[in-house]
Amino acid sequence: PVSAARMIRRAAEYRAALDPDHAEGWVLGVDQLDDILVLRPGGLYVVGALSKSGKSKLQVWIGHGLASFGVPVLDLSLEMGRDLRWDWYVSRHLGLDSSVIGTQAMPRPDVEALLAASHPVYGLSLTIDDRPSRTLRDVGLAVQEWRAGTSGPGVVLLDYLQLMHLERERGESEATALARTARGLAVEARRSGCAWVVTAQLNRAAEEDEPGPQHLEGSGGIAQAAAGMLLL
Repeated sequence: PVSAARMIRRAAEYRAALDPDHAEGWVLGVDQLDDILVLRPGGLYVVGALSKSGKSKLQVWIGHGLASFGVPVLDLSLEMGRDLRWDWYVSRHLGLDSSVIGTQAMPRPDVEALLAASHPVYGLSLTIDDRPSRTLRDVGLAVQEWRAGTSGPGVVLLDYLQLMHLERERGESEATALARTARGLAVEARRSGCAWVVTAQLNRAAEEDEPGPQHLEGSGGIAQAAAGMLLL
């Protein structure tokens, strides 16, 4: 049975959805993106692109922007270690090319700013978790643990979908397992009350054609699970 209080809560959510000026969620501050993608708590958002095409850096740009405004951000990096991932956040904060972080080309004033304990980059509402080869259950538990120490809705970044450890059922293809995993991520997003931004790699066919959902392995299930998709 559904309680009256729950029905009232749902009515308020529907009203907010009809009123964009009061709907809960976050825009990214770029008109072309905000026209097609508003991150709302409980939604799964997929960023698909070819390898080395900037999807991870776009994800860090989103994470840095929201964390700078005090939105709690959990960055689950399956592809790279936390040190490199952190360097990307630092480069966003200092306006540097990330390739000069930690090298002799890094300007001395930026080194001193980075080392200063009061530097605002250390105040970001940001947690980076670089444990590799995570199952859907591992990811769900990591988010639950993180949520226990945060308040209000937050954003979970997962980079990237195909690097998750897929627990395939007998006779199941990889595409089917990916689609089932995407549906599981959508369930975890709703359960956590956070917006999840998950990157996914497109197959090589996208190099010869306009990128589309069909270039994602398990594309049908992923598209159905996602509240929004952005293809680079």
